[in-house]
Amino acid sequence: MNRIHKIIWSAIREKWIVVSEMAGAAGCPIILSGALSIAALVALWRPAAALSPTELPTGGVITAGSGAITTSGSDMTVRQTSQKLVADWNTFNIGSQASVTFRQPDATASALNRIHDLDPSQIMGKLTANGQLFLINQSGIIFGKTAQVNVGGVVATSLDMADRDFLEGKYRFSSAGAAGPVINQGVIEAMPGGVVALISPQVENDGVIQADGGSAALLAGDKVSLDFGGDDMINFVIDHGAVQAQASNKGLIQADGGVAVMSARAASELARAAVNNTGIVRARTFANRAGKIVLVSDMKTGTTAVSGMLDASAPNGGDGGFIETSGVTVKIADGTVVTTSAPRGASGTWLIDPNDFTIAASGGDISGSTLGSSLDGGDVKIQSSSGATLGNGDIFELSNLLCGMA
Repeated sequence: MNRIHKIIWSAIREKWIVVSEMAGAAGCPIILSGALSIAALVALWRPAAALSPTELPTGGVITAGSGAITTSGSDMTVRQTSQKLVADWNTFNIGSQASVTFRQPDATASALNRIHDLDPSQIMGKLTANGQLFLINQSGIIFGKTAQVNVGGVVATSLDMADRDFLEGKYRFSSAGAAGPVINQGVIEAMPGGVVALISPQVENDGVIQADGGSAALLAGDKVSLDFGGDDMINFVIDHGAVQAQASNKGLIQADGGVAVMSARAASELARAAVNNTGIVRARTFANRAGKIVLVSDMKTGTTAVSGMLDASAPNGGDGGFIETSGVTVKIADGTVVTTSAPRGASGTWLIDPNDFTIAASGGDISGSTLGSSLDGGDVKIQSSSGATLGNGDIFELSNLLCGMA
């Protein structure tokens, strides 16, 4: 199956469009291939030219469940009267001065919105729901800098899901061809205990994602399964990887008292997967519930690169949480702040789990000074085992940091 595509700027449509890799680009000054980074797409994205400020979704038809779709000016309301609802849309764009509100029976209600659009959906305005929303657009989904999303929970993905699976509570997503990126530049906030999951082969957060007491997840792959547990958390499996799987965070991912996850899986041993954090991932202890941060790339070909801050501390009481950074290669940049400290409780643990790992003053996977600072912020466990394609399970300490330590 052909999974190669490119995204080009259309001067006629004044927006980005997804086309076959064989398509020409005459008259288009910019071409982005699937081989380029998500950051390149974000840097060149032009939401102001692409949408009218009052633009709303079009062609909405309810195909399962019951409800009604009404529009008044730049406001759209979807009144859902069944616990589950499926709606098909021609487009699902929200301009910066527009709003879409889902009024659902309760917080456990859910609505699947399948978008049949050759262009990525652009959410630039307000999206509100008191229950769970699923947004599916194979071309991709962009939450712009002016996006304000306040929901019980949301899953935004460029992978598809069968209506029957959704109605039966089987949340299995898979690529039906070329799957575009899912990118957040705005603010996505779930209600306490809610879930925010962005799923695609390439997923990136440059804005704010908040899911306190619940789960915030960036999942990169071609086939993903979710299980919504009864403890306000999600369990996930990336069943099949992508050729260029990448999960990146440059902004803030917050899940105090919950779980923050970034994970990427490669399609094969010849492909690569990357988890990159340069922003802040925070899952502090909240209401005596320790947080958990998991950054995991493919354990055969993946790289997990960390800078910025990983914070699973307990500044307001209770014990510190748990942080995991895993992959074939784990790189911790100088100056990275990692903490599971608990001034009034037991410190948590940071697990570093690569195939090989080198502690060195410079040129290694972590510097002695950065590791030393992290030890001040909680326990650090380095675990290494041989991998299928790289590494012998060795840990090298070249910085003299551990000399004299028990």
